[in-house]
Amino acid sequence: MKTTRIIAAVLSICMLGGAVGYDAPLFEGASVTANAAKQQDEIISGTCGENASYTFSPATGVLEVDGTGDITDAPWIQKKELEEDMGMWHMVYFYVEPWSEEYVQSIKTVILSEGITNISFEYCSSLTSISIPKSVESIRLYNCPNLSDISIPEGVTGVDLFKCTSLDELILPDSVKSVSITYCSNITSLTIPDGVTTINYSAFRGCTNLKEIVFPASIKEIRDNSLIDTPWLSEKEKEDPLVIVNNIVVTGRKCKGNVAIPEGITSIVPDSFSNNENITSITFPSTCIDLSHDVLQNCKNLKKVYFLNPEVLIKSATDVKLNTDNELHIDEHWSITDIEAEPKVPVYSPSGTIGYYYVTSPASFSGTIYGYSGSTAEAFAKDYCKFEVIDQKTTKGDLNNDTMIDGRDATLVLAMYADSSSSGYVPTNADRAVGDVNSDTFIDGRDATIILAYYADLSAGASISFENYLKENNYV
Repeated sequence: MKTTRIIAAVLSICMLGGAVGYDAPLFEGASVTANAAKQQDEIISGTCGENASYTFSPATGVLEVDGTGDITDAPWIQKKELEEDMGMWHMVYFYVEPWSEEYVQSIKTVILSEGITNISFEYCSSLTSISIPKSVESIRLYNCPNLSDISIPEGVTGVDLFKCTSLDELILPDSVKSVSITYCSNITSLTIPDGVTTINYSAFRGCTNLKEIVFPASIKEIRDNSLIDTPWLSEKEKEDPLVIVNNIVVTGRKCKGNVAIPEGITSIVPDSFSNNENITSITFPSTCIDLSHDVLQNCKNLKKVYFLNPEVLIKSATDVKLNTDNELHIDEHWSITDIEAEPKVPVYSPSGTIGYYYVTSPASFSGTIYGYSGSTAEAFAKDYCKFEVIDQKTTKGDLNNDTMIDGRDATLVLAMYADSSSSGYVPTNADRAVGDVNSDTFIDGRDATIILAYYADLSAGASISFENYLKENNYV
């Protein structure tokens, strides 16, 4: 393939009769070839998928794609391969002839026929218009800075845009399940469709005019760096330095002093407190299911960390998943080089260490972790820092462990109930020991009602322990 490319370039130079010097770089030959094609209004055609073909006119800039199925191995997408030169390996990028960088940058209009499903275009600097049929399922547009308008039809499930800097509006259909608009700096607002469950890594990074984001209740996971650089995040931090979306802590980098993350929070975005030198202690609630190993990285003045969920999963910024064969799976934005490098850090779960994986830098923490005996926090602390046991909550009804049973405990019960109903949170055994006051194996509104009734009796002058109150009313 590359031999053909070199021959074509040499022939181009020869045909110019010396207009280009013998020592001119080869890419100039490709450029001349492209210019000649434009002058002759040559039509380039070929395949771009198993059942898809294209025609392209460099003179008009119109690219038409016909057929069905995915666009794969498209000639307008750069290819890459490793080459050896004097014992050194390096990556080489090239286009399949007769395509060249100039051809790609000449694409102005893309017309796709009904039947095409997945599309991808990169570095099309002149692209201003793209016609997307209803059959398309996923869209990937990278570095198309002059594309100022795009109509996404119902049926599209994935939208991945990067540096489409002229787009100022993006309307997503309800069918979309995944969206990233990284460095699309002119978009001002975005409504994420209900059905999207994950905000991907760096999804809205570099969207420096994105002031309004509507998050649906379906969002269950938000990954690191997804909202960095957005005015939306800056405004939320002014309202409250602890930014929360759907019971997920998005960031706490501007928090100060002692930070108590409220009950009901289920997860913490990786790096959400990293490099914060103003916090001195932090408490993760009993409802927190998982958090990243590097959430508190480089918090130089942090001295105390409390974990109130003895079964919290402590993991890395990467997604670590084990399938039925106990094989470790890492999120796609980590390369095999990263996985094989050092250091490797263990994942801690209620059943113990479930795997090792690479992180860019281990958590740096010289303070003390406080948690329950036998907890995942204790297992984590053995590898990194000091650990002190806190008293396990054992008094039924006293969810906040303040020795009193009152309205605050009822509020915590209702928060757990709401969280388990809406986000699938499963109460820990420790939670059930204190929150399931009527011993029916559930933590729900009935438990909160019992606590409030007991508190009302105490406020009216009754003198009875909560344990005896439960017995007298046949709750145990």
